[in-house]
Amino acid sequence: MSKKIRKCVPSNELLEDLCIRFVLNAPEEDRQSFARILFLVESAYWYYEDNVVENDPRLKSLPFKGFTCLLFKSCELFSPYLAHIDDIFRDFSSYKSRVPVAGAIILDETYERCLLVKGWKKSSTWSFPRGKKSKDEEDYDCAIREVLEETGFDVSELLKKEEYIESTFRGEQTVRLYIVAGVKDDTAFAPLTKKEISQIAWHPLDRLDDGGVTGFKLYMVAPFLANLKSWISKHSSSVARRREKPLKSICVWNAKTTTKTERSYNKRASKQSLKKIMSSLPSKKILDDLYTRFVVNGPEEEKQSMNRLMFLVESGHWYYEDNVVENDKTLKSLSFREFTRLLFNNSDVLRPHVANMDKIFRDFGYYKSRIPVAGAIILDETCERCLLVKGWKKSSNWSFPRGKKNTNEEDDKEISQISWFRLDGLESGFAGLKLFEVAPFLASLKSWISKHMSPLSIDKHLKPPLCVWTTTRKTRTKITVTSTERRCNVKPWKQSLKVNKSAILQALGICS
Repeated sequence: MSKKIRKCVPSNELLEDLCIRFVLNAPEEDRQSFARILFLVESAYWYYEDNVVENDPRLKSLPFKGFTCLLFKSCELFSPYLAHIDDIFRDFSSYKSRVPVAGAIILDETYERCLLVKGWKKSSTWSFPRGKKSKDEEDYDCAIREVLEETGFDVSELLKKEEYIESTFRGEQTVRLYIVAGVKDDTAFAPLTKKEISQIAWHPLDRLDDGGVTGFKLYMVAPFLANLKSWISKHSSSVARRREKPLKSICVWNAKTTTKTERSYNKRASKQSLKKIMSSLPSKKILDDLYTRFVVNGPEEEKQSMNRLMFLVESGHWYYEDNVVENDKTLKSLSFREFTRLLFNNSDVLRPHVANMDKIFRDFGYYKSRIPVAGAIILDETCERCLLVKGWKKSSNWSFPRGKKNTNEEDDKEISQISWFRLDGLESGFAGLKLFEVAPFLASLKSWISKHMSPLSIDKHLKPPLCVWTTTRKTRTKITVTSTERRCNVKPWKQSLKVNKSAILQALGICS
């Protein structure tokens, strides 16, 4: 009996190989605490379960804690801590319960069914596809990655960053689920990971809401249903709702009933999804060209430190977003961090710094925060209104036109709106406006105005804000201001404020 048990347990040689491969060769910052180390051990565990055991039937499938004990025992570095394994696992569980989670609520075309996944274990619950965030990973990137891993479906083109529902579990763990609506119910789904998902199914929302689905454990679903119903009531579907009642659940993938042929098909579909994602990334030729143009050929003094070098990389990123992506719709728009990682991996000189990417971005963010900023507070002739600009991103806040000194940035996609705002309205606060970059200046500005009163009369009939320029769509040419793009009546605006529009736009560096 004992010999049989030894055959089923992985050898010390195999465990040492897994330890070196997944733990000891990991970045230094991921080995600073046992909580981080156990995430690395968990990666080794899943590799053992999904690949090693799969290819060697003699090996025994192990629970995570049992595998960790064997790994610690086989490694001289960790063996002294084997006596404290219970405390280590308790701390690890507590740590994992605080890691933020992101995922997606996938709705069908009629908004009547949502897609749920069920874990591999018999005790697993049904939930929306979601997973824990990696270090420094954005919520939407995590959601796209986890949904792709658990369902094989790429939601990157359907996900809207501002459409999400957030809930907090046990007062510690934040779960953010993005709403992805309008997915056809005949879409092929299949997980990319092994032994993680056992079933994928469409479930009618009304039956989830009233608990009509018998035998379901829905405590990971129920907290989101009220807000989801509210969202659906405000967003009507483009496809008419079905007449048949009641709606039934539709299982679209089941690990136990899926045949080898179906698995082969799903594997091909998964590879096609990954191939589609890879094809949307910039090619090596594009990255080489951007690296040579903006980094190699950049001023020598700008390459004396990593922080200055990052400004050159940032210029390359904006050129990629404003010109390359604009002229090639098949390419994906990338965040600055994603672009930098690709550029560094593509360069033999910068590749060794990829392991320190988090530290580089942390230092660069701190460096940028110390650069002096200069701008202007533009007042109308009555000193009752000031000009504010809003950044290009949806999350941007309103501010006075300003920027960092000596950054030499030229960005076509920097400003999305320019508007006049009443100062008294800013002081009392407009609903929906983010004014934390404006508010600190208002008291001093009011004091200045009290000493320099405008002789012109105040027109109390005009209601702020008055938008004088906005971009309503992306174009391949320079953005121009047209009469249809303005959100106010231009004629009374000109008569009351007596301001030369072209002079204002010219002062901001925008050509009308």
